[in-house]
Amino acid sequence: MSNLSSFQRESQGNFYRCLKKIISYDPNFRQSLWDDRLSAKKQIEKGLYYTDILKLSEEEHYLLTKTNEFKEGSNLLNEKYGINLIFVTVGNKGCFFRFNDETGVVPIYQVNVVDTTAAGDSFLVLLFIRYQAC
Repeated sequence: MSNLSSFQRESQGNFYRCLKKIISYDPNFRQSLWDDRLSAKKQIEKGLYYTDILKLSEEEHYLLTKTNEFKEGSNLLNEKYGINLIFVTVGNKGCFFRFNDETGVVPIYQVNVVDTTAAGDSFLVLLFIRYQAC
């Protein structure tokens, strides 16, 4: 799937950790790009060890945690990988978030949706803009 070897990915993750850089991760899982879900899960999990901010879709959350309960699943991810800031976008229901032990759901703004292409990317960009402002 990736042109980077496992060693190169691990080296990059460690390099950015040493520089004290914040690492965000949006797995962008697309079933059609993988031979099977287990292979996808194993590759996605490799990146979680280096992740500070995680953005998942409902499908990705379930793939990684095997639960539809966001509070429970995000707690599992937090405990296993040490990820303190987790977002699960849930379409027209808004966005679930976990920041350390605090959780909640932020509702969406009502808009006329024309196309959802790059919606997750746009979400992250706005999140980072807001994060820098704090």
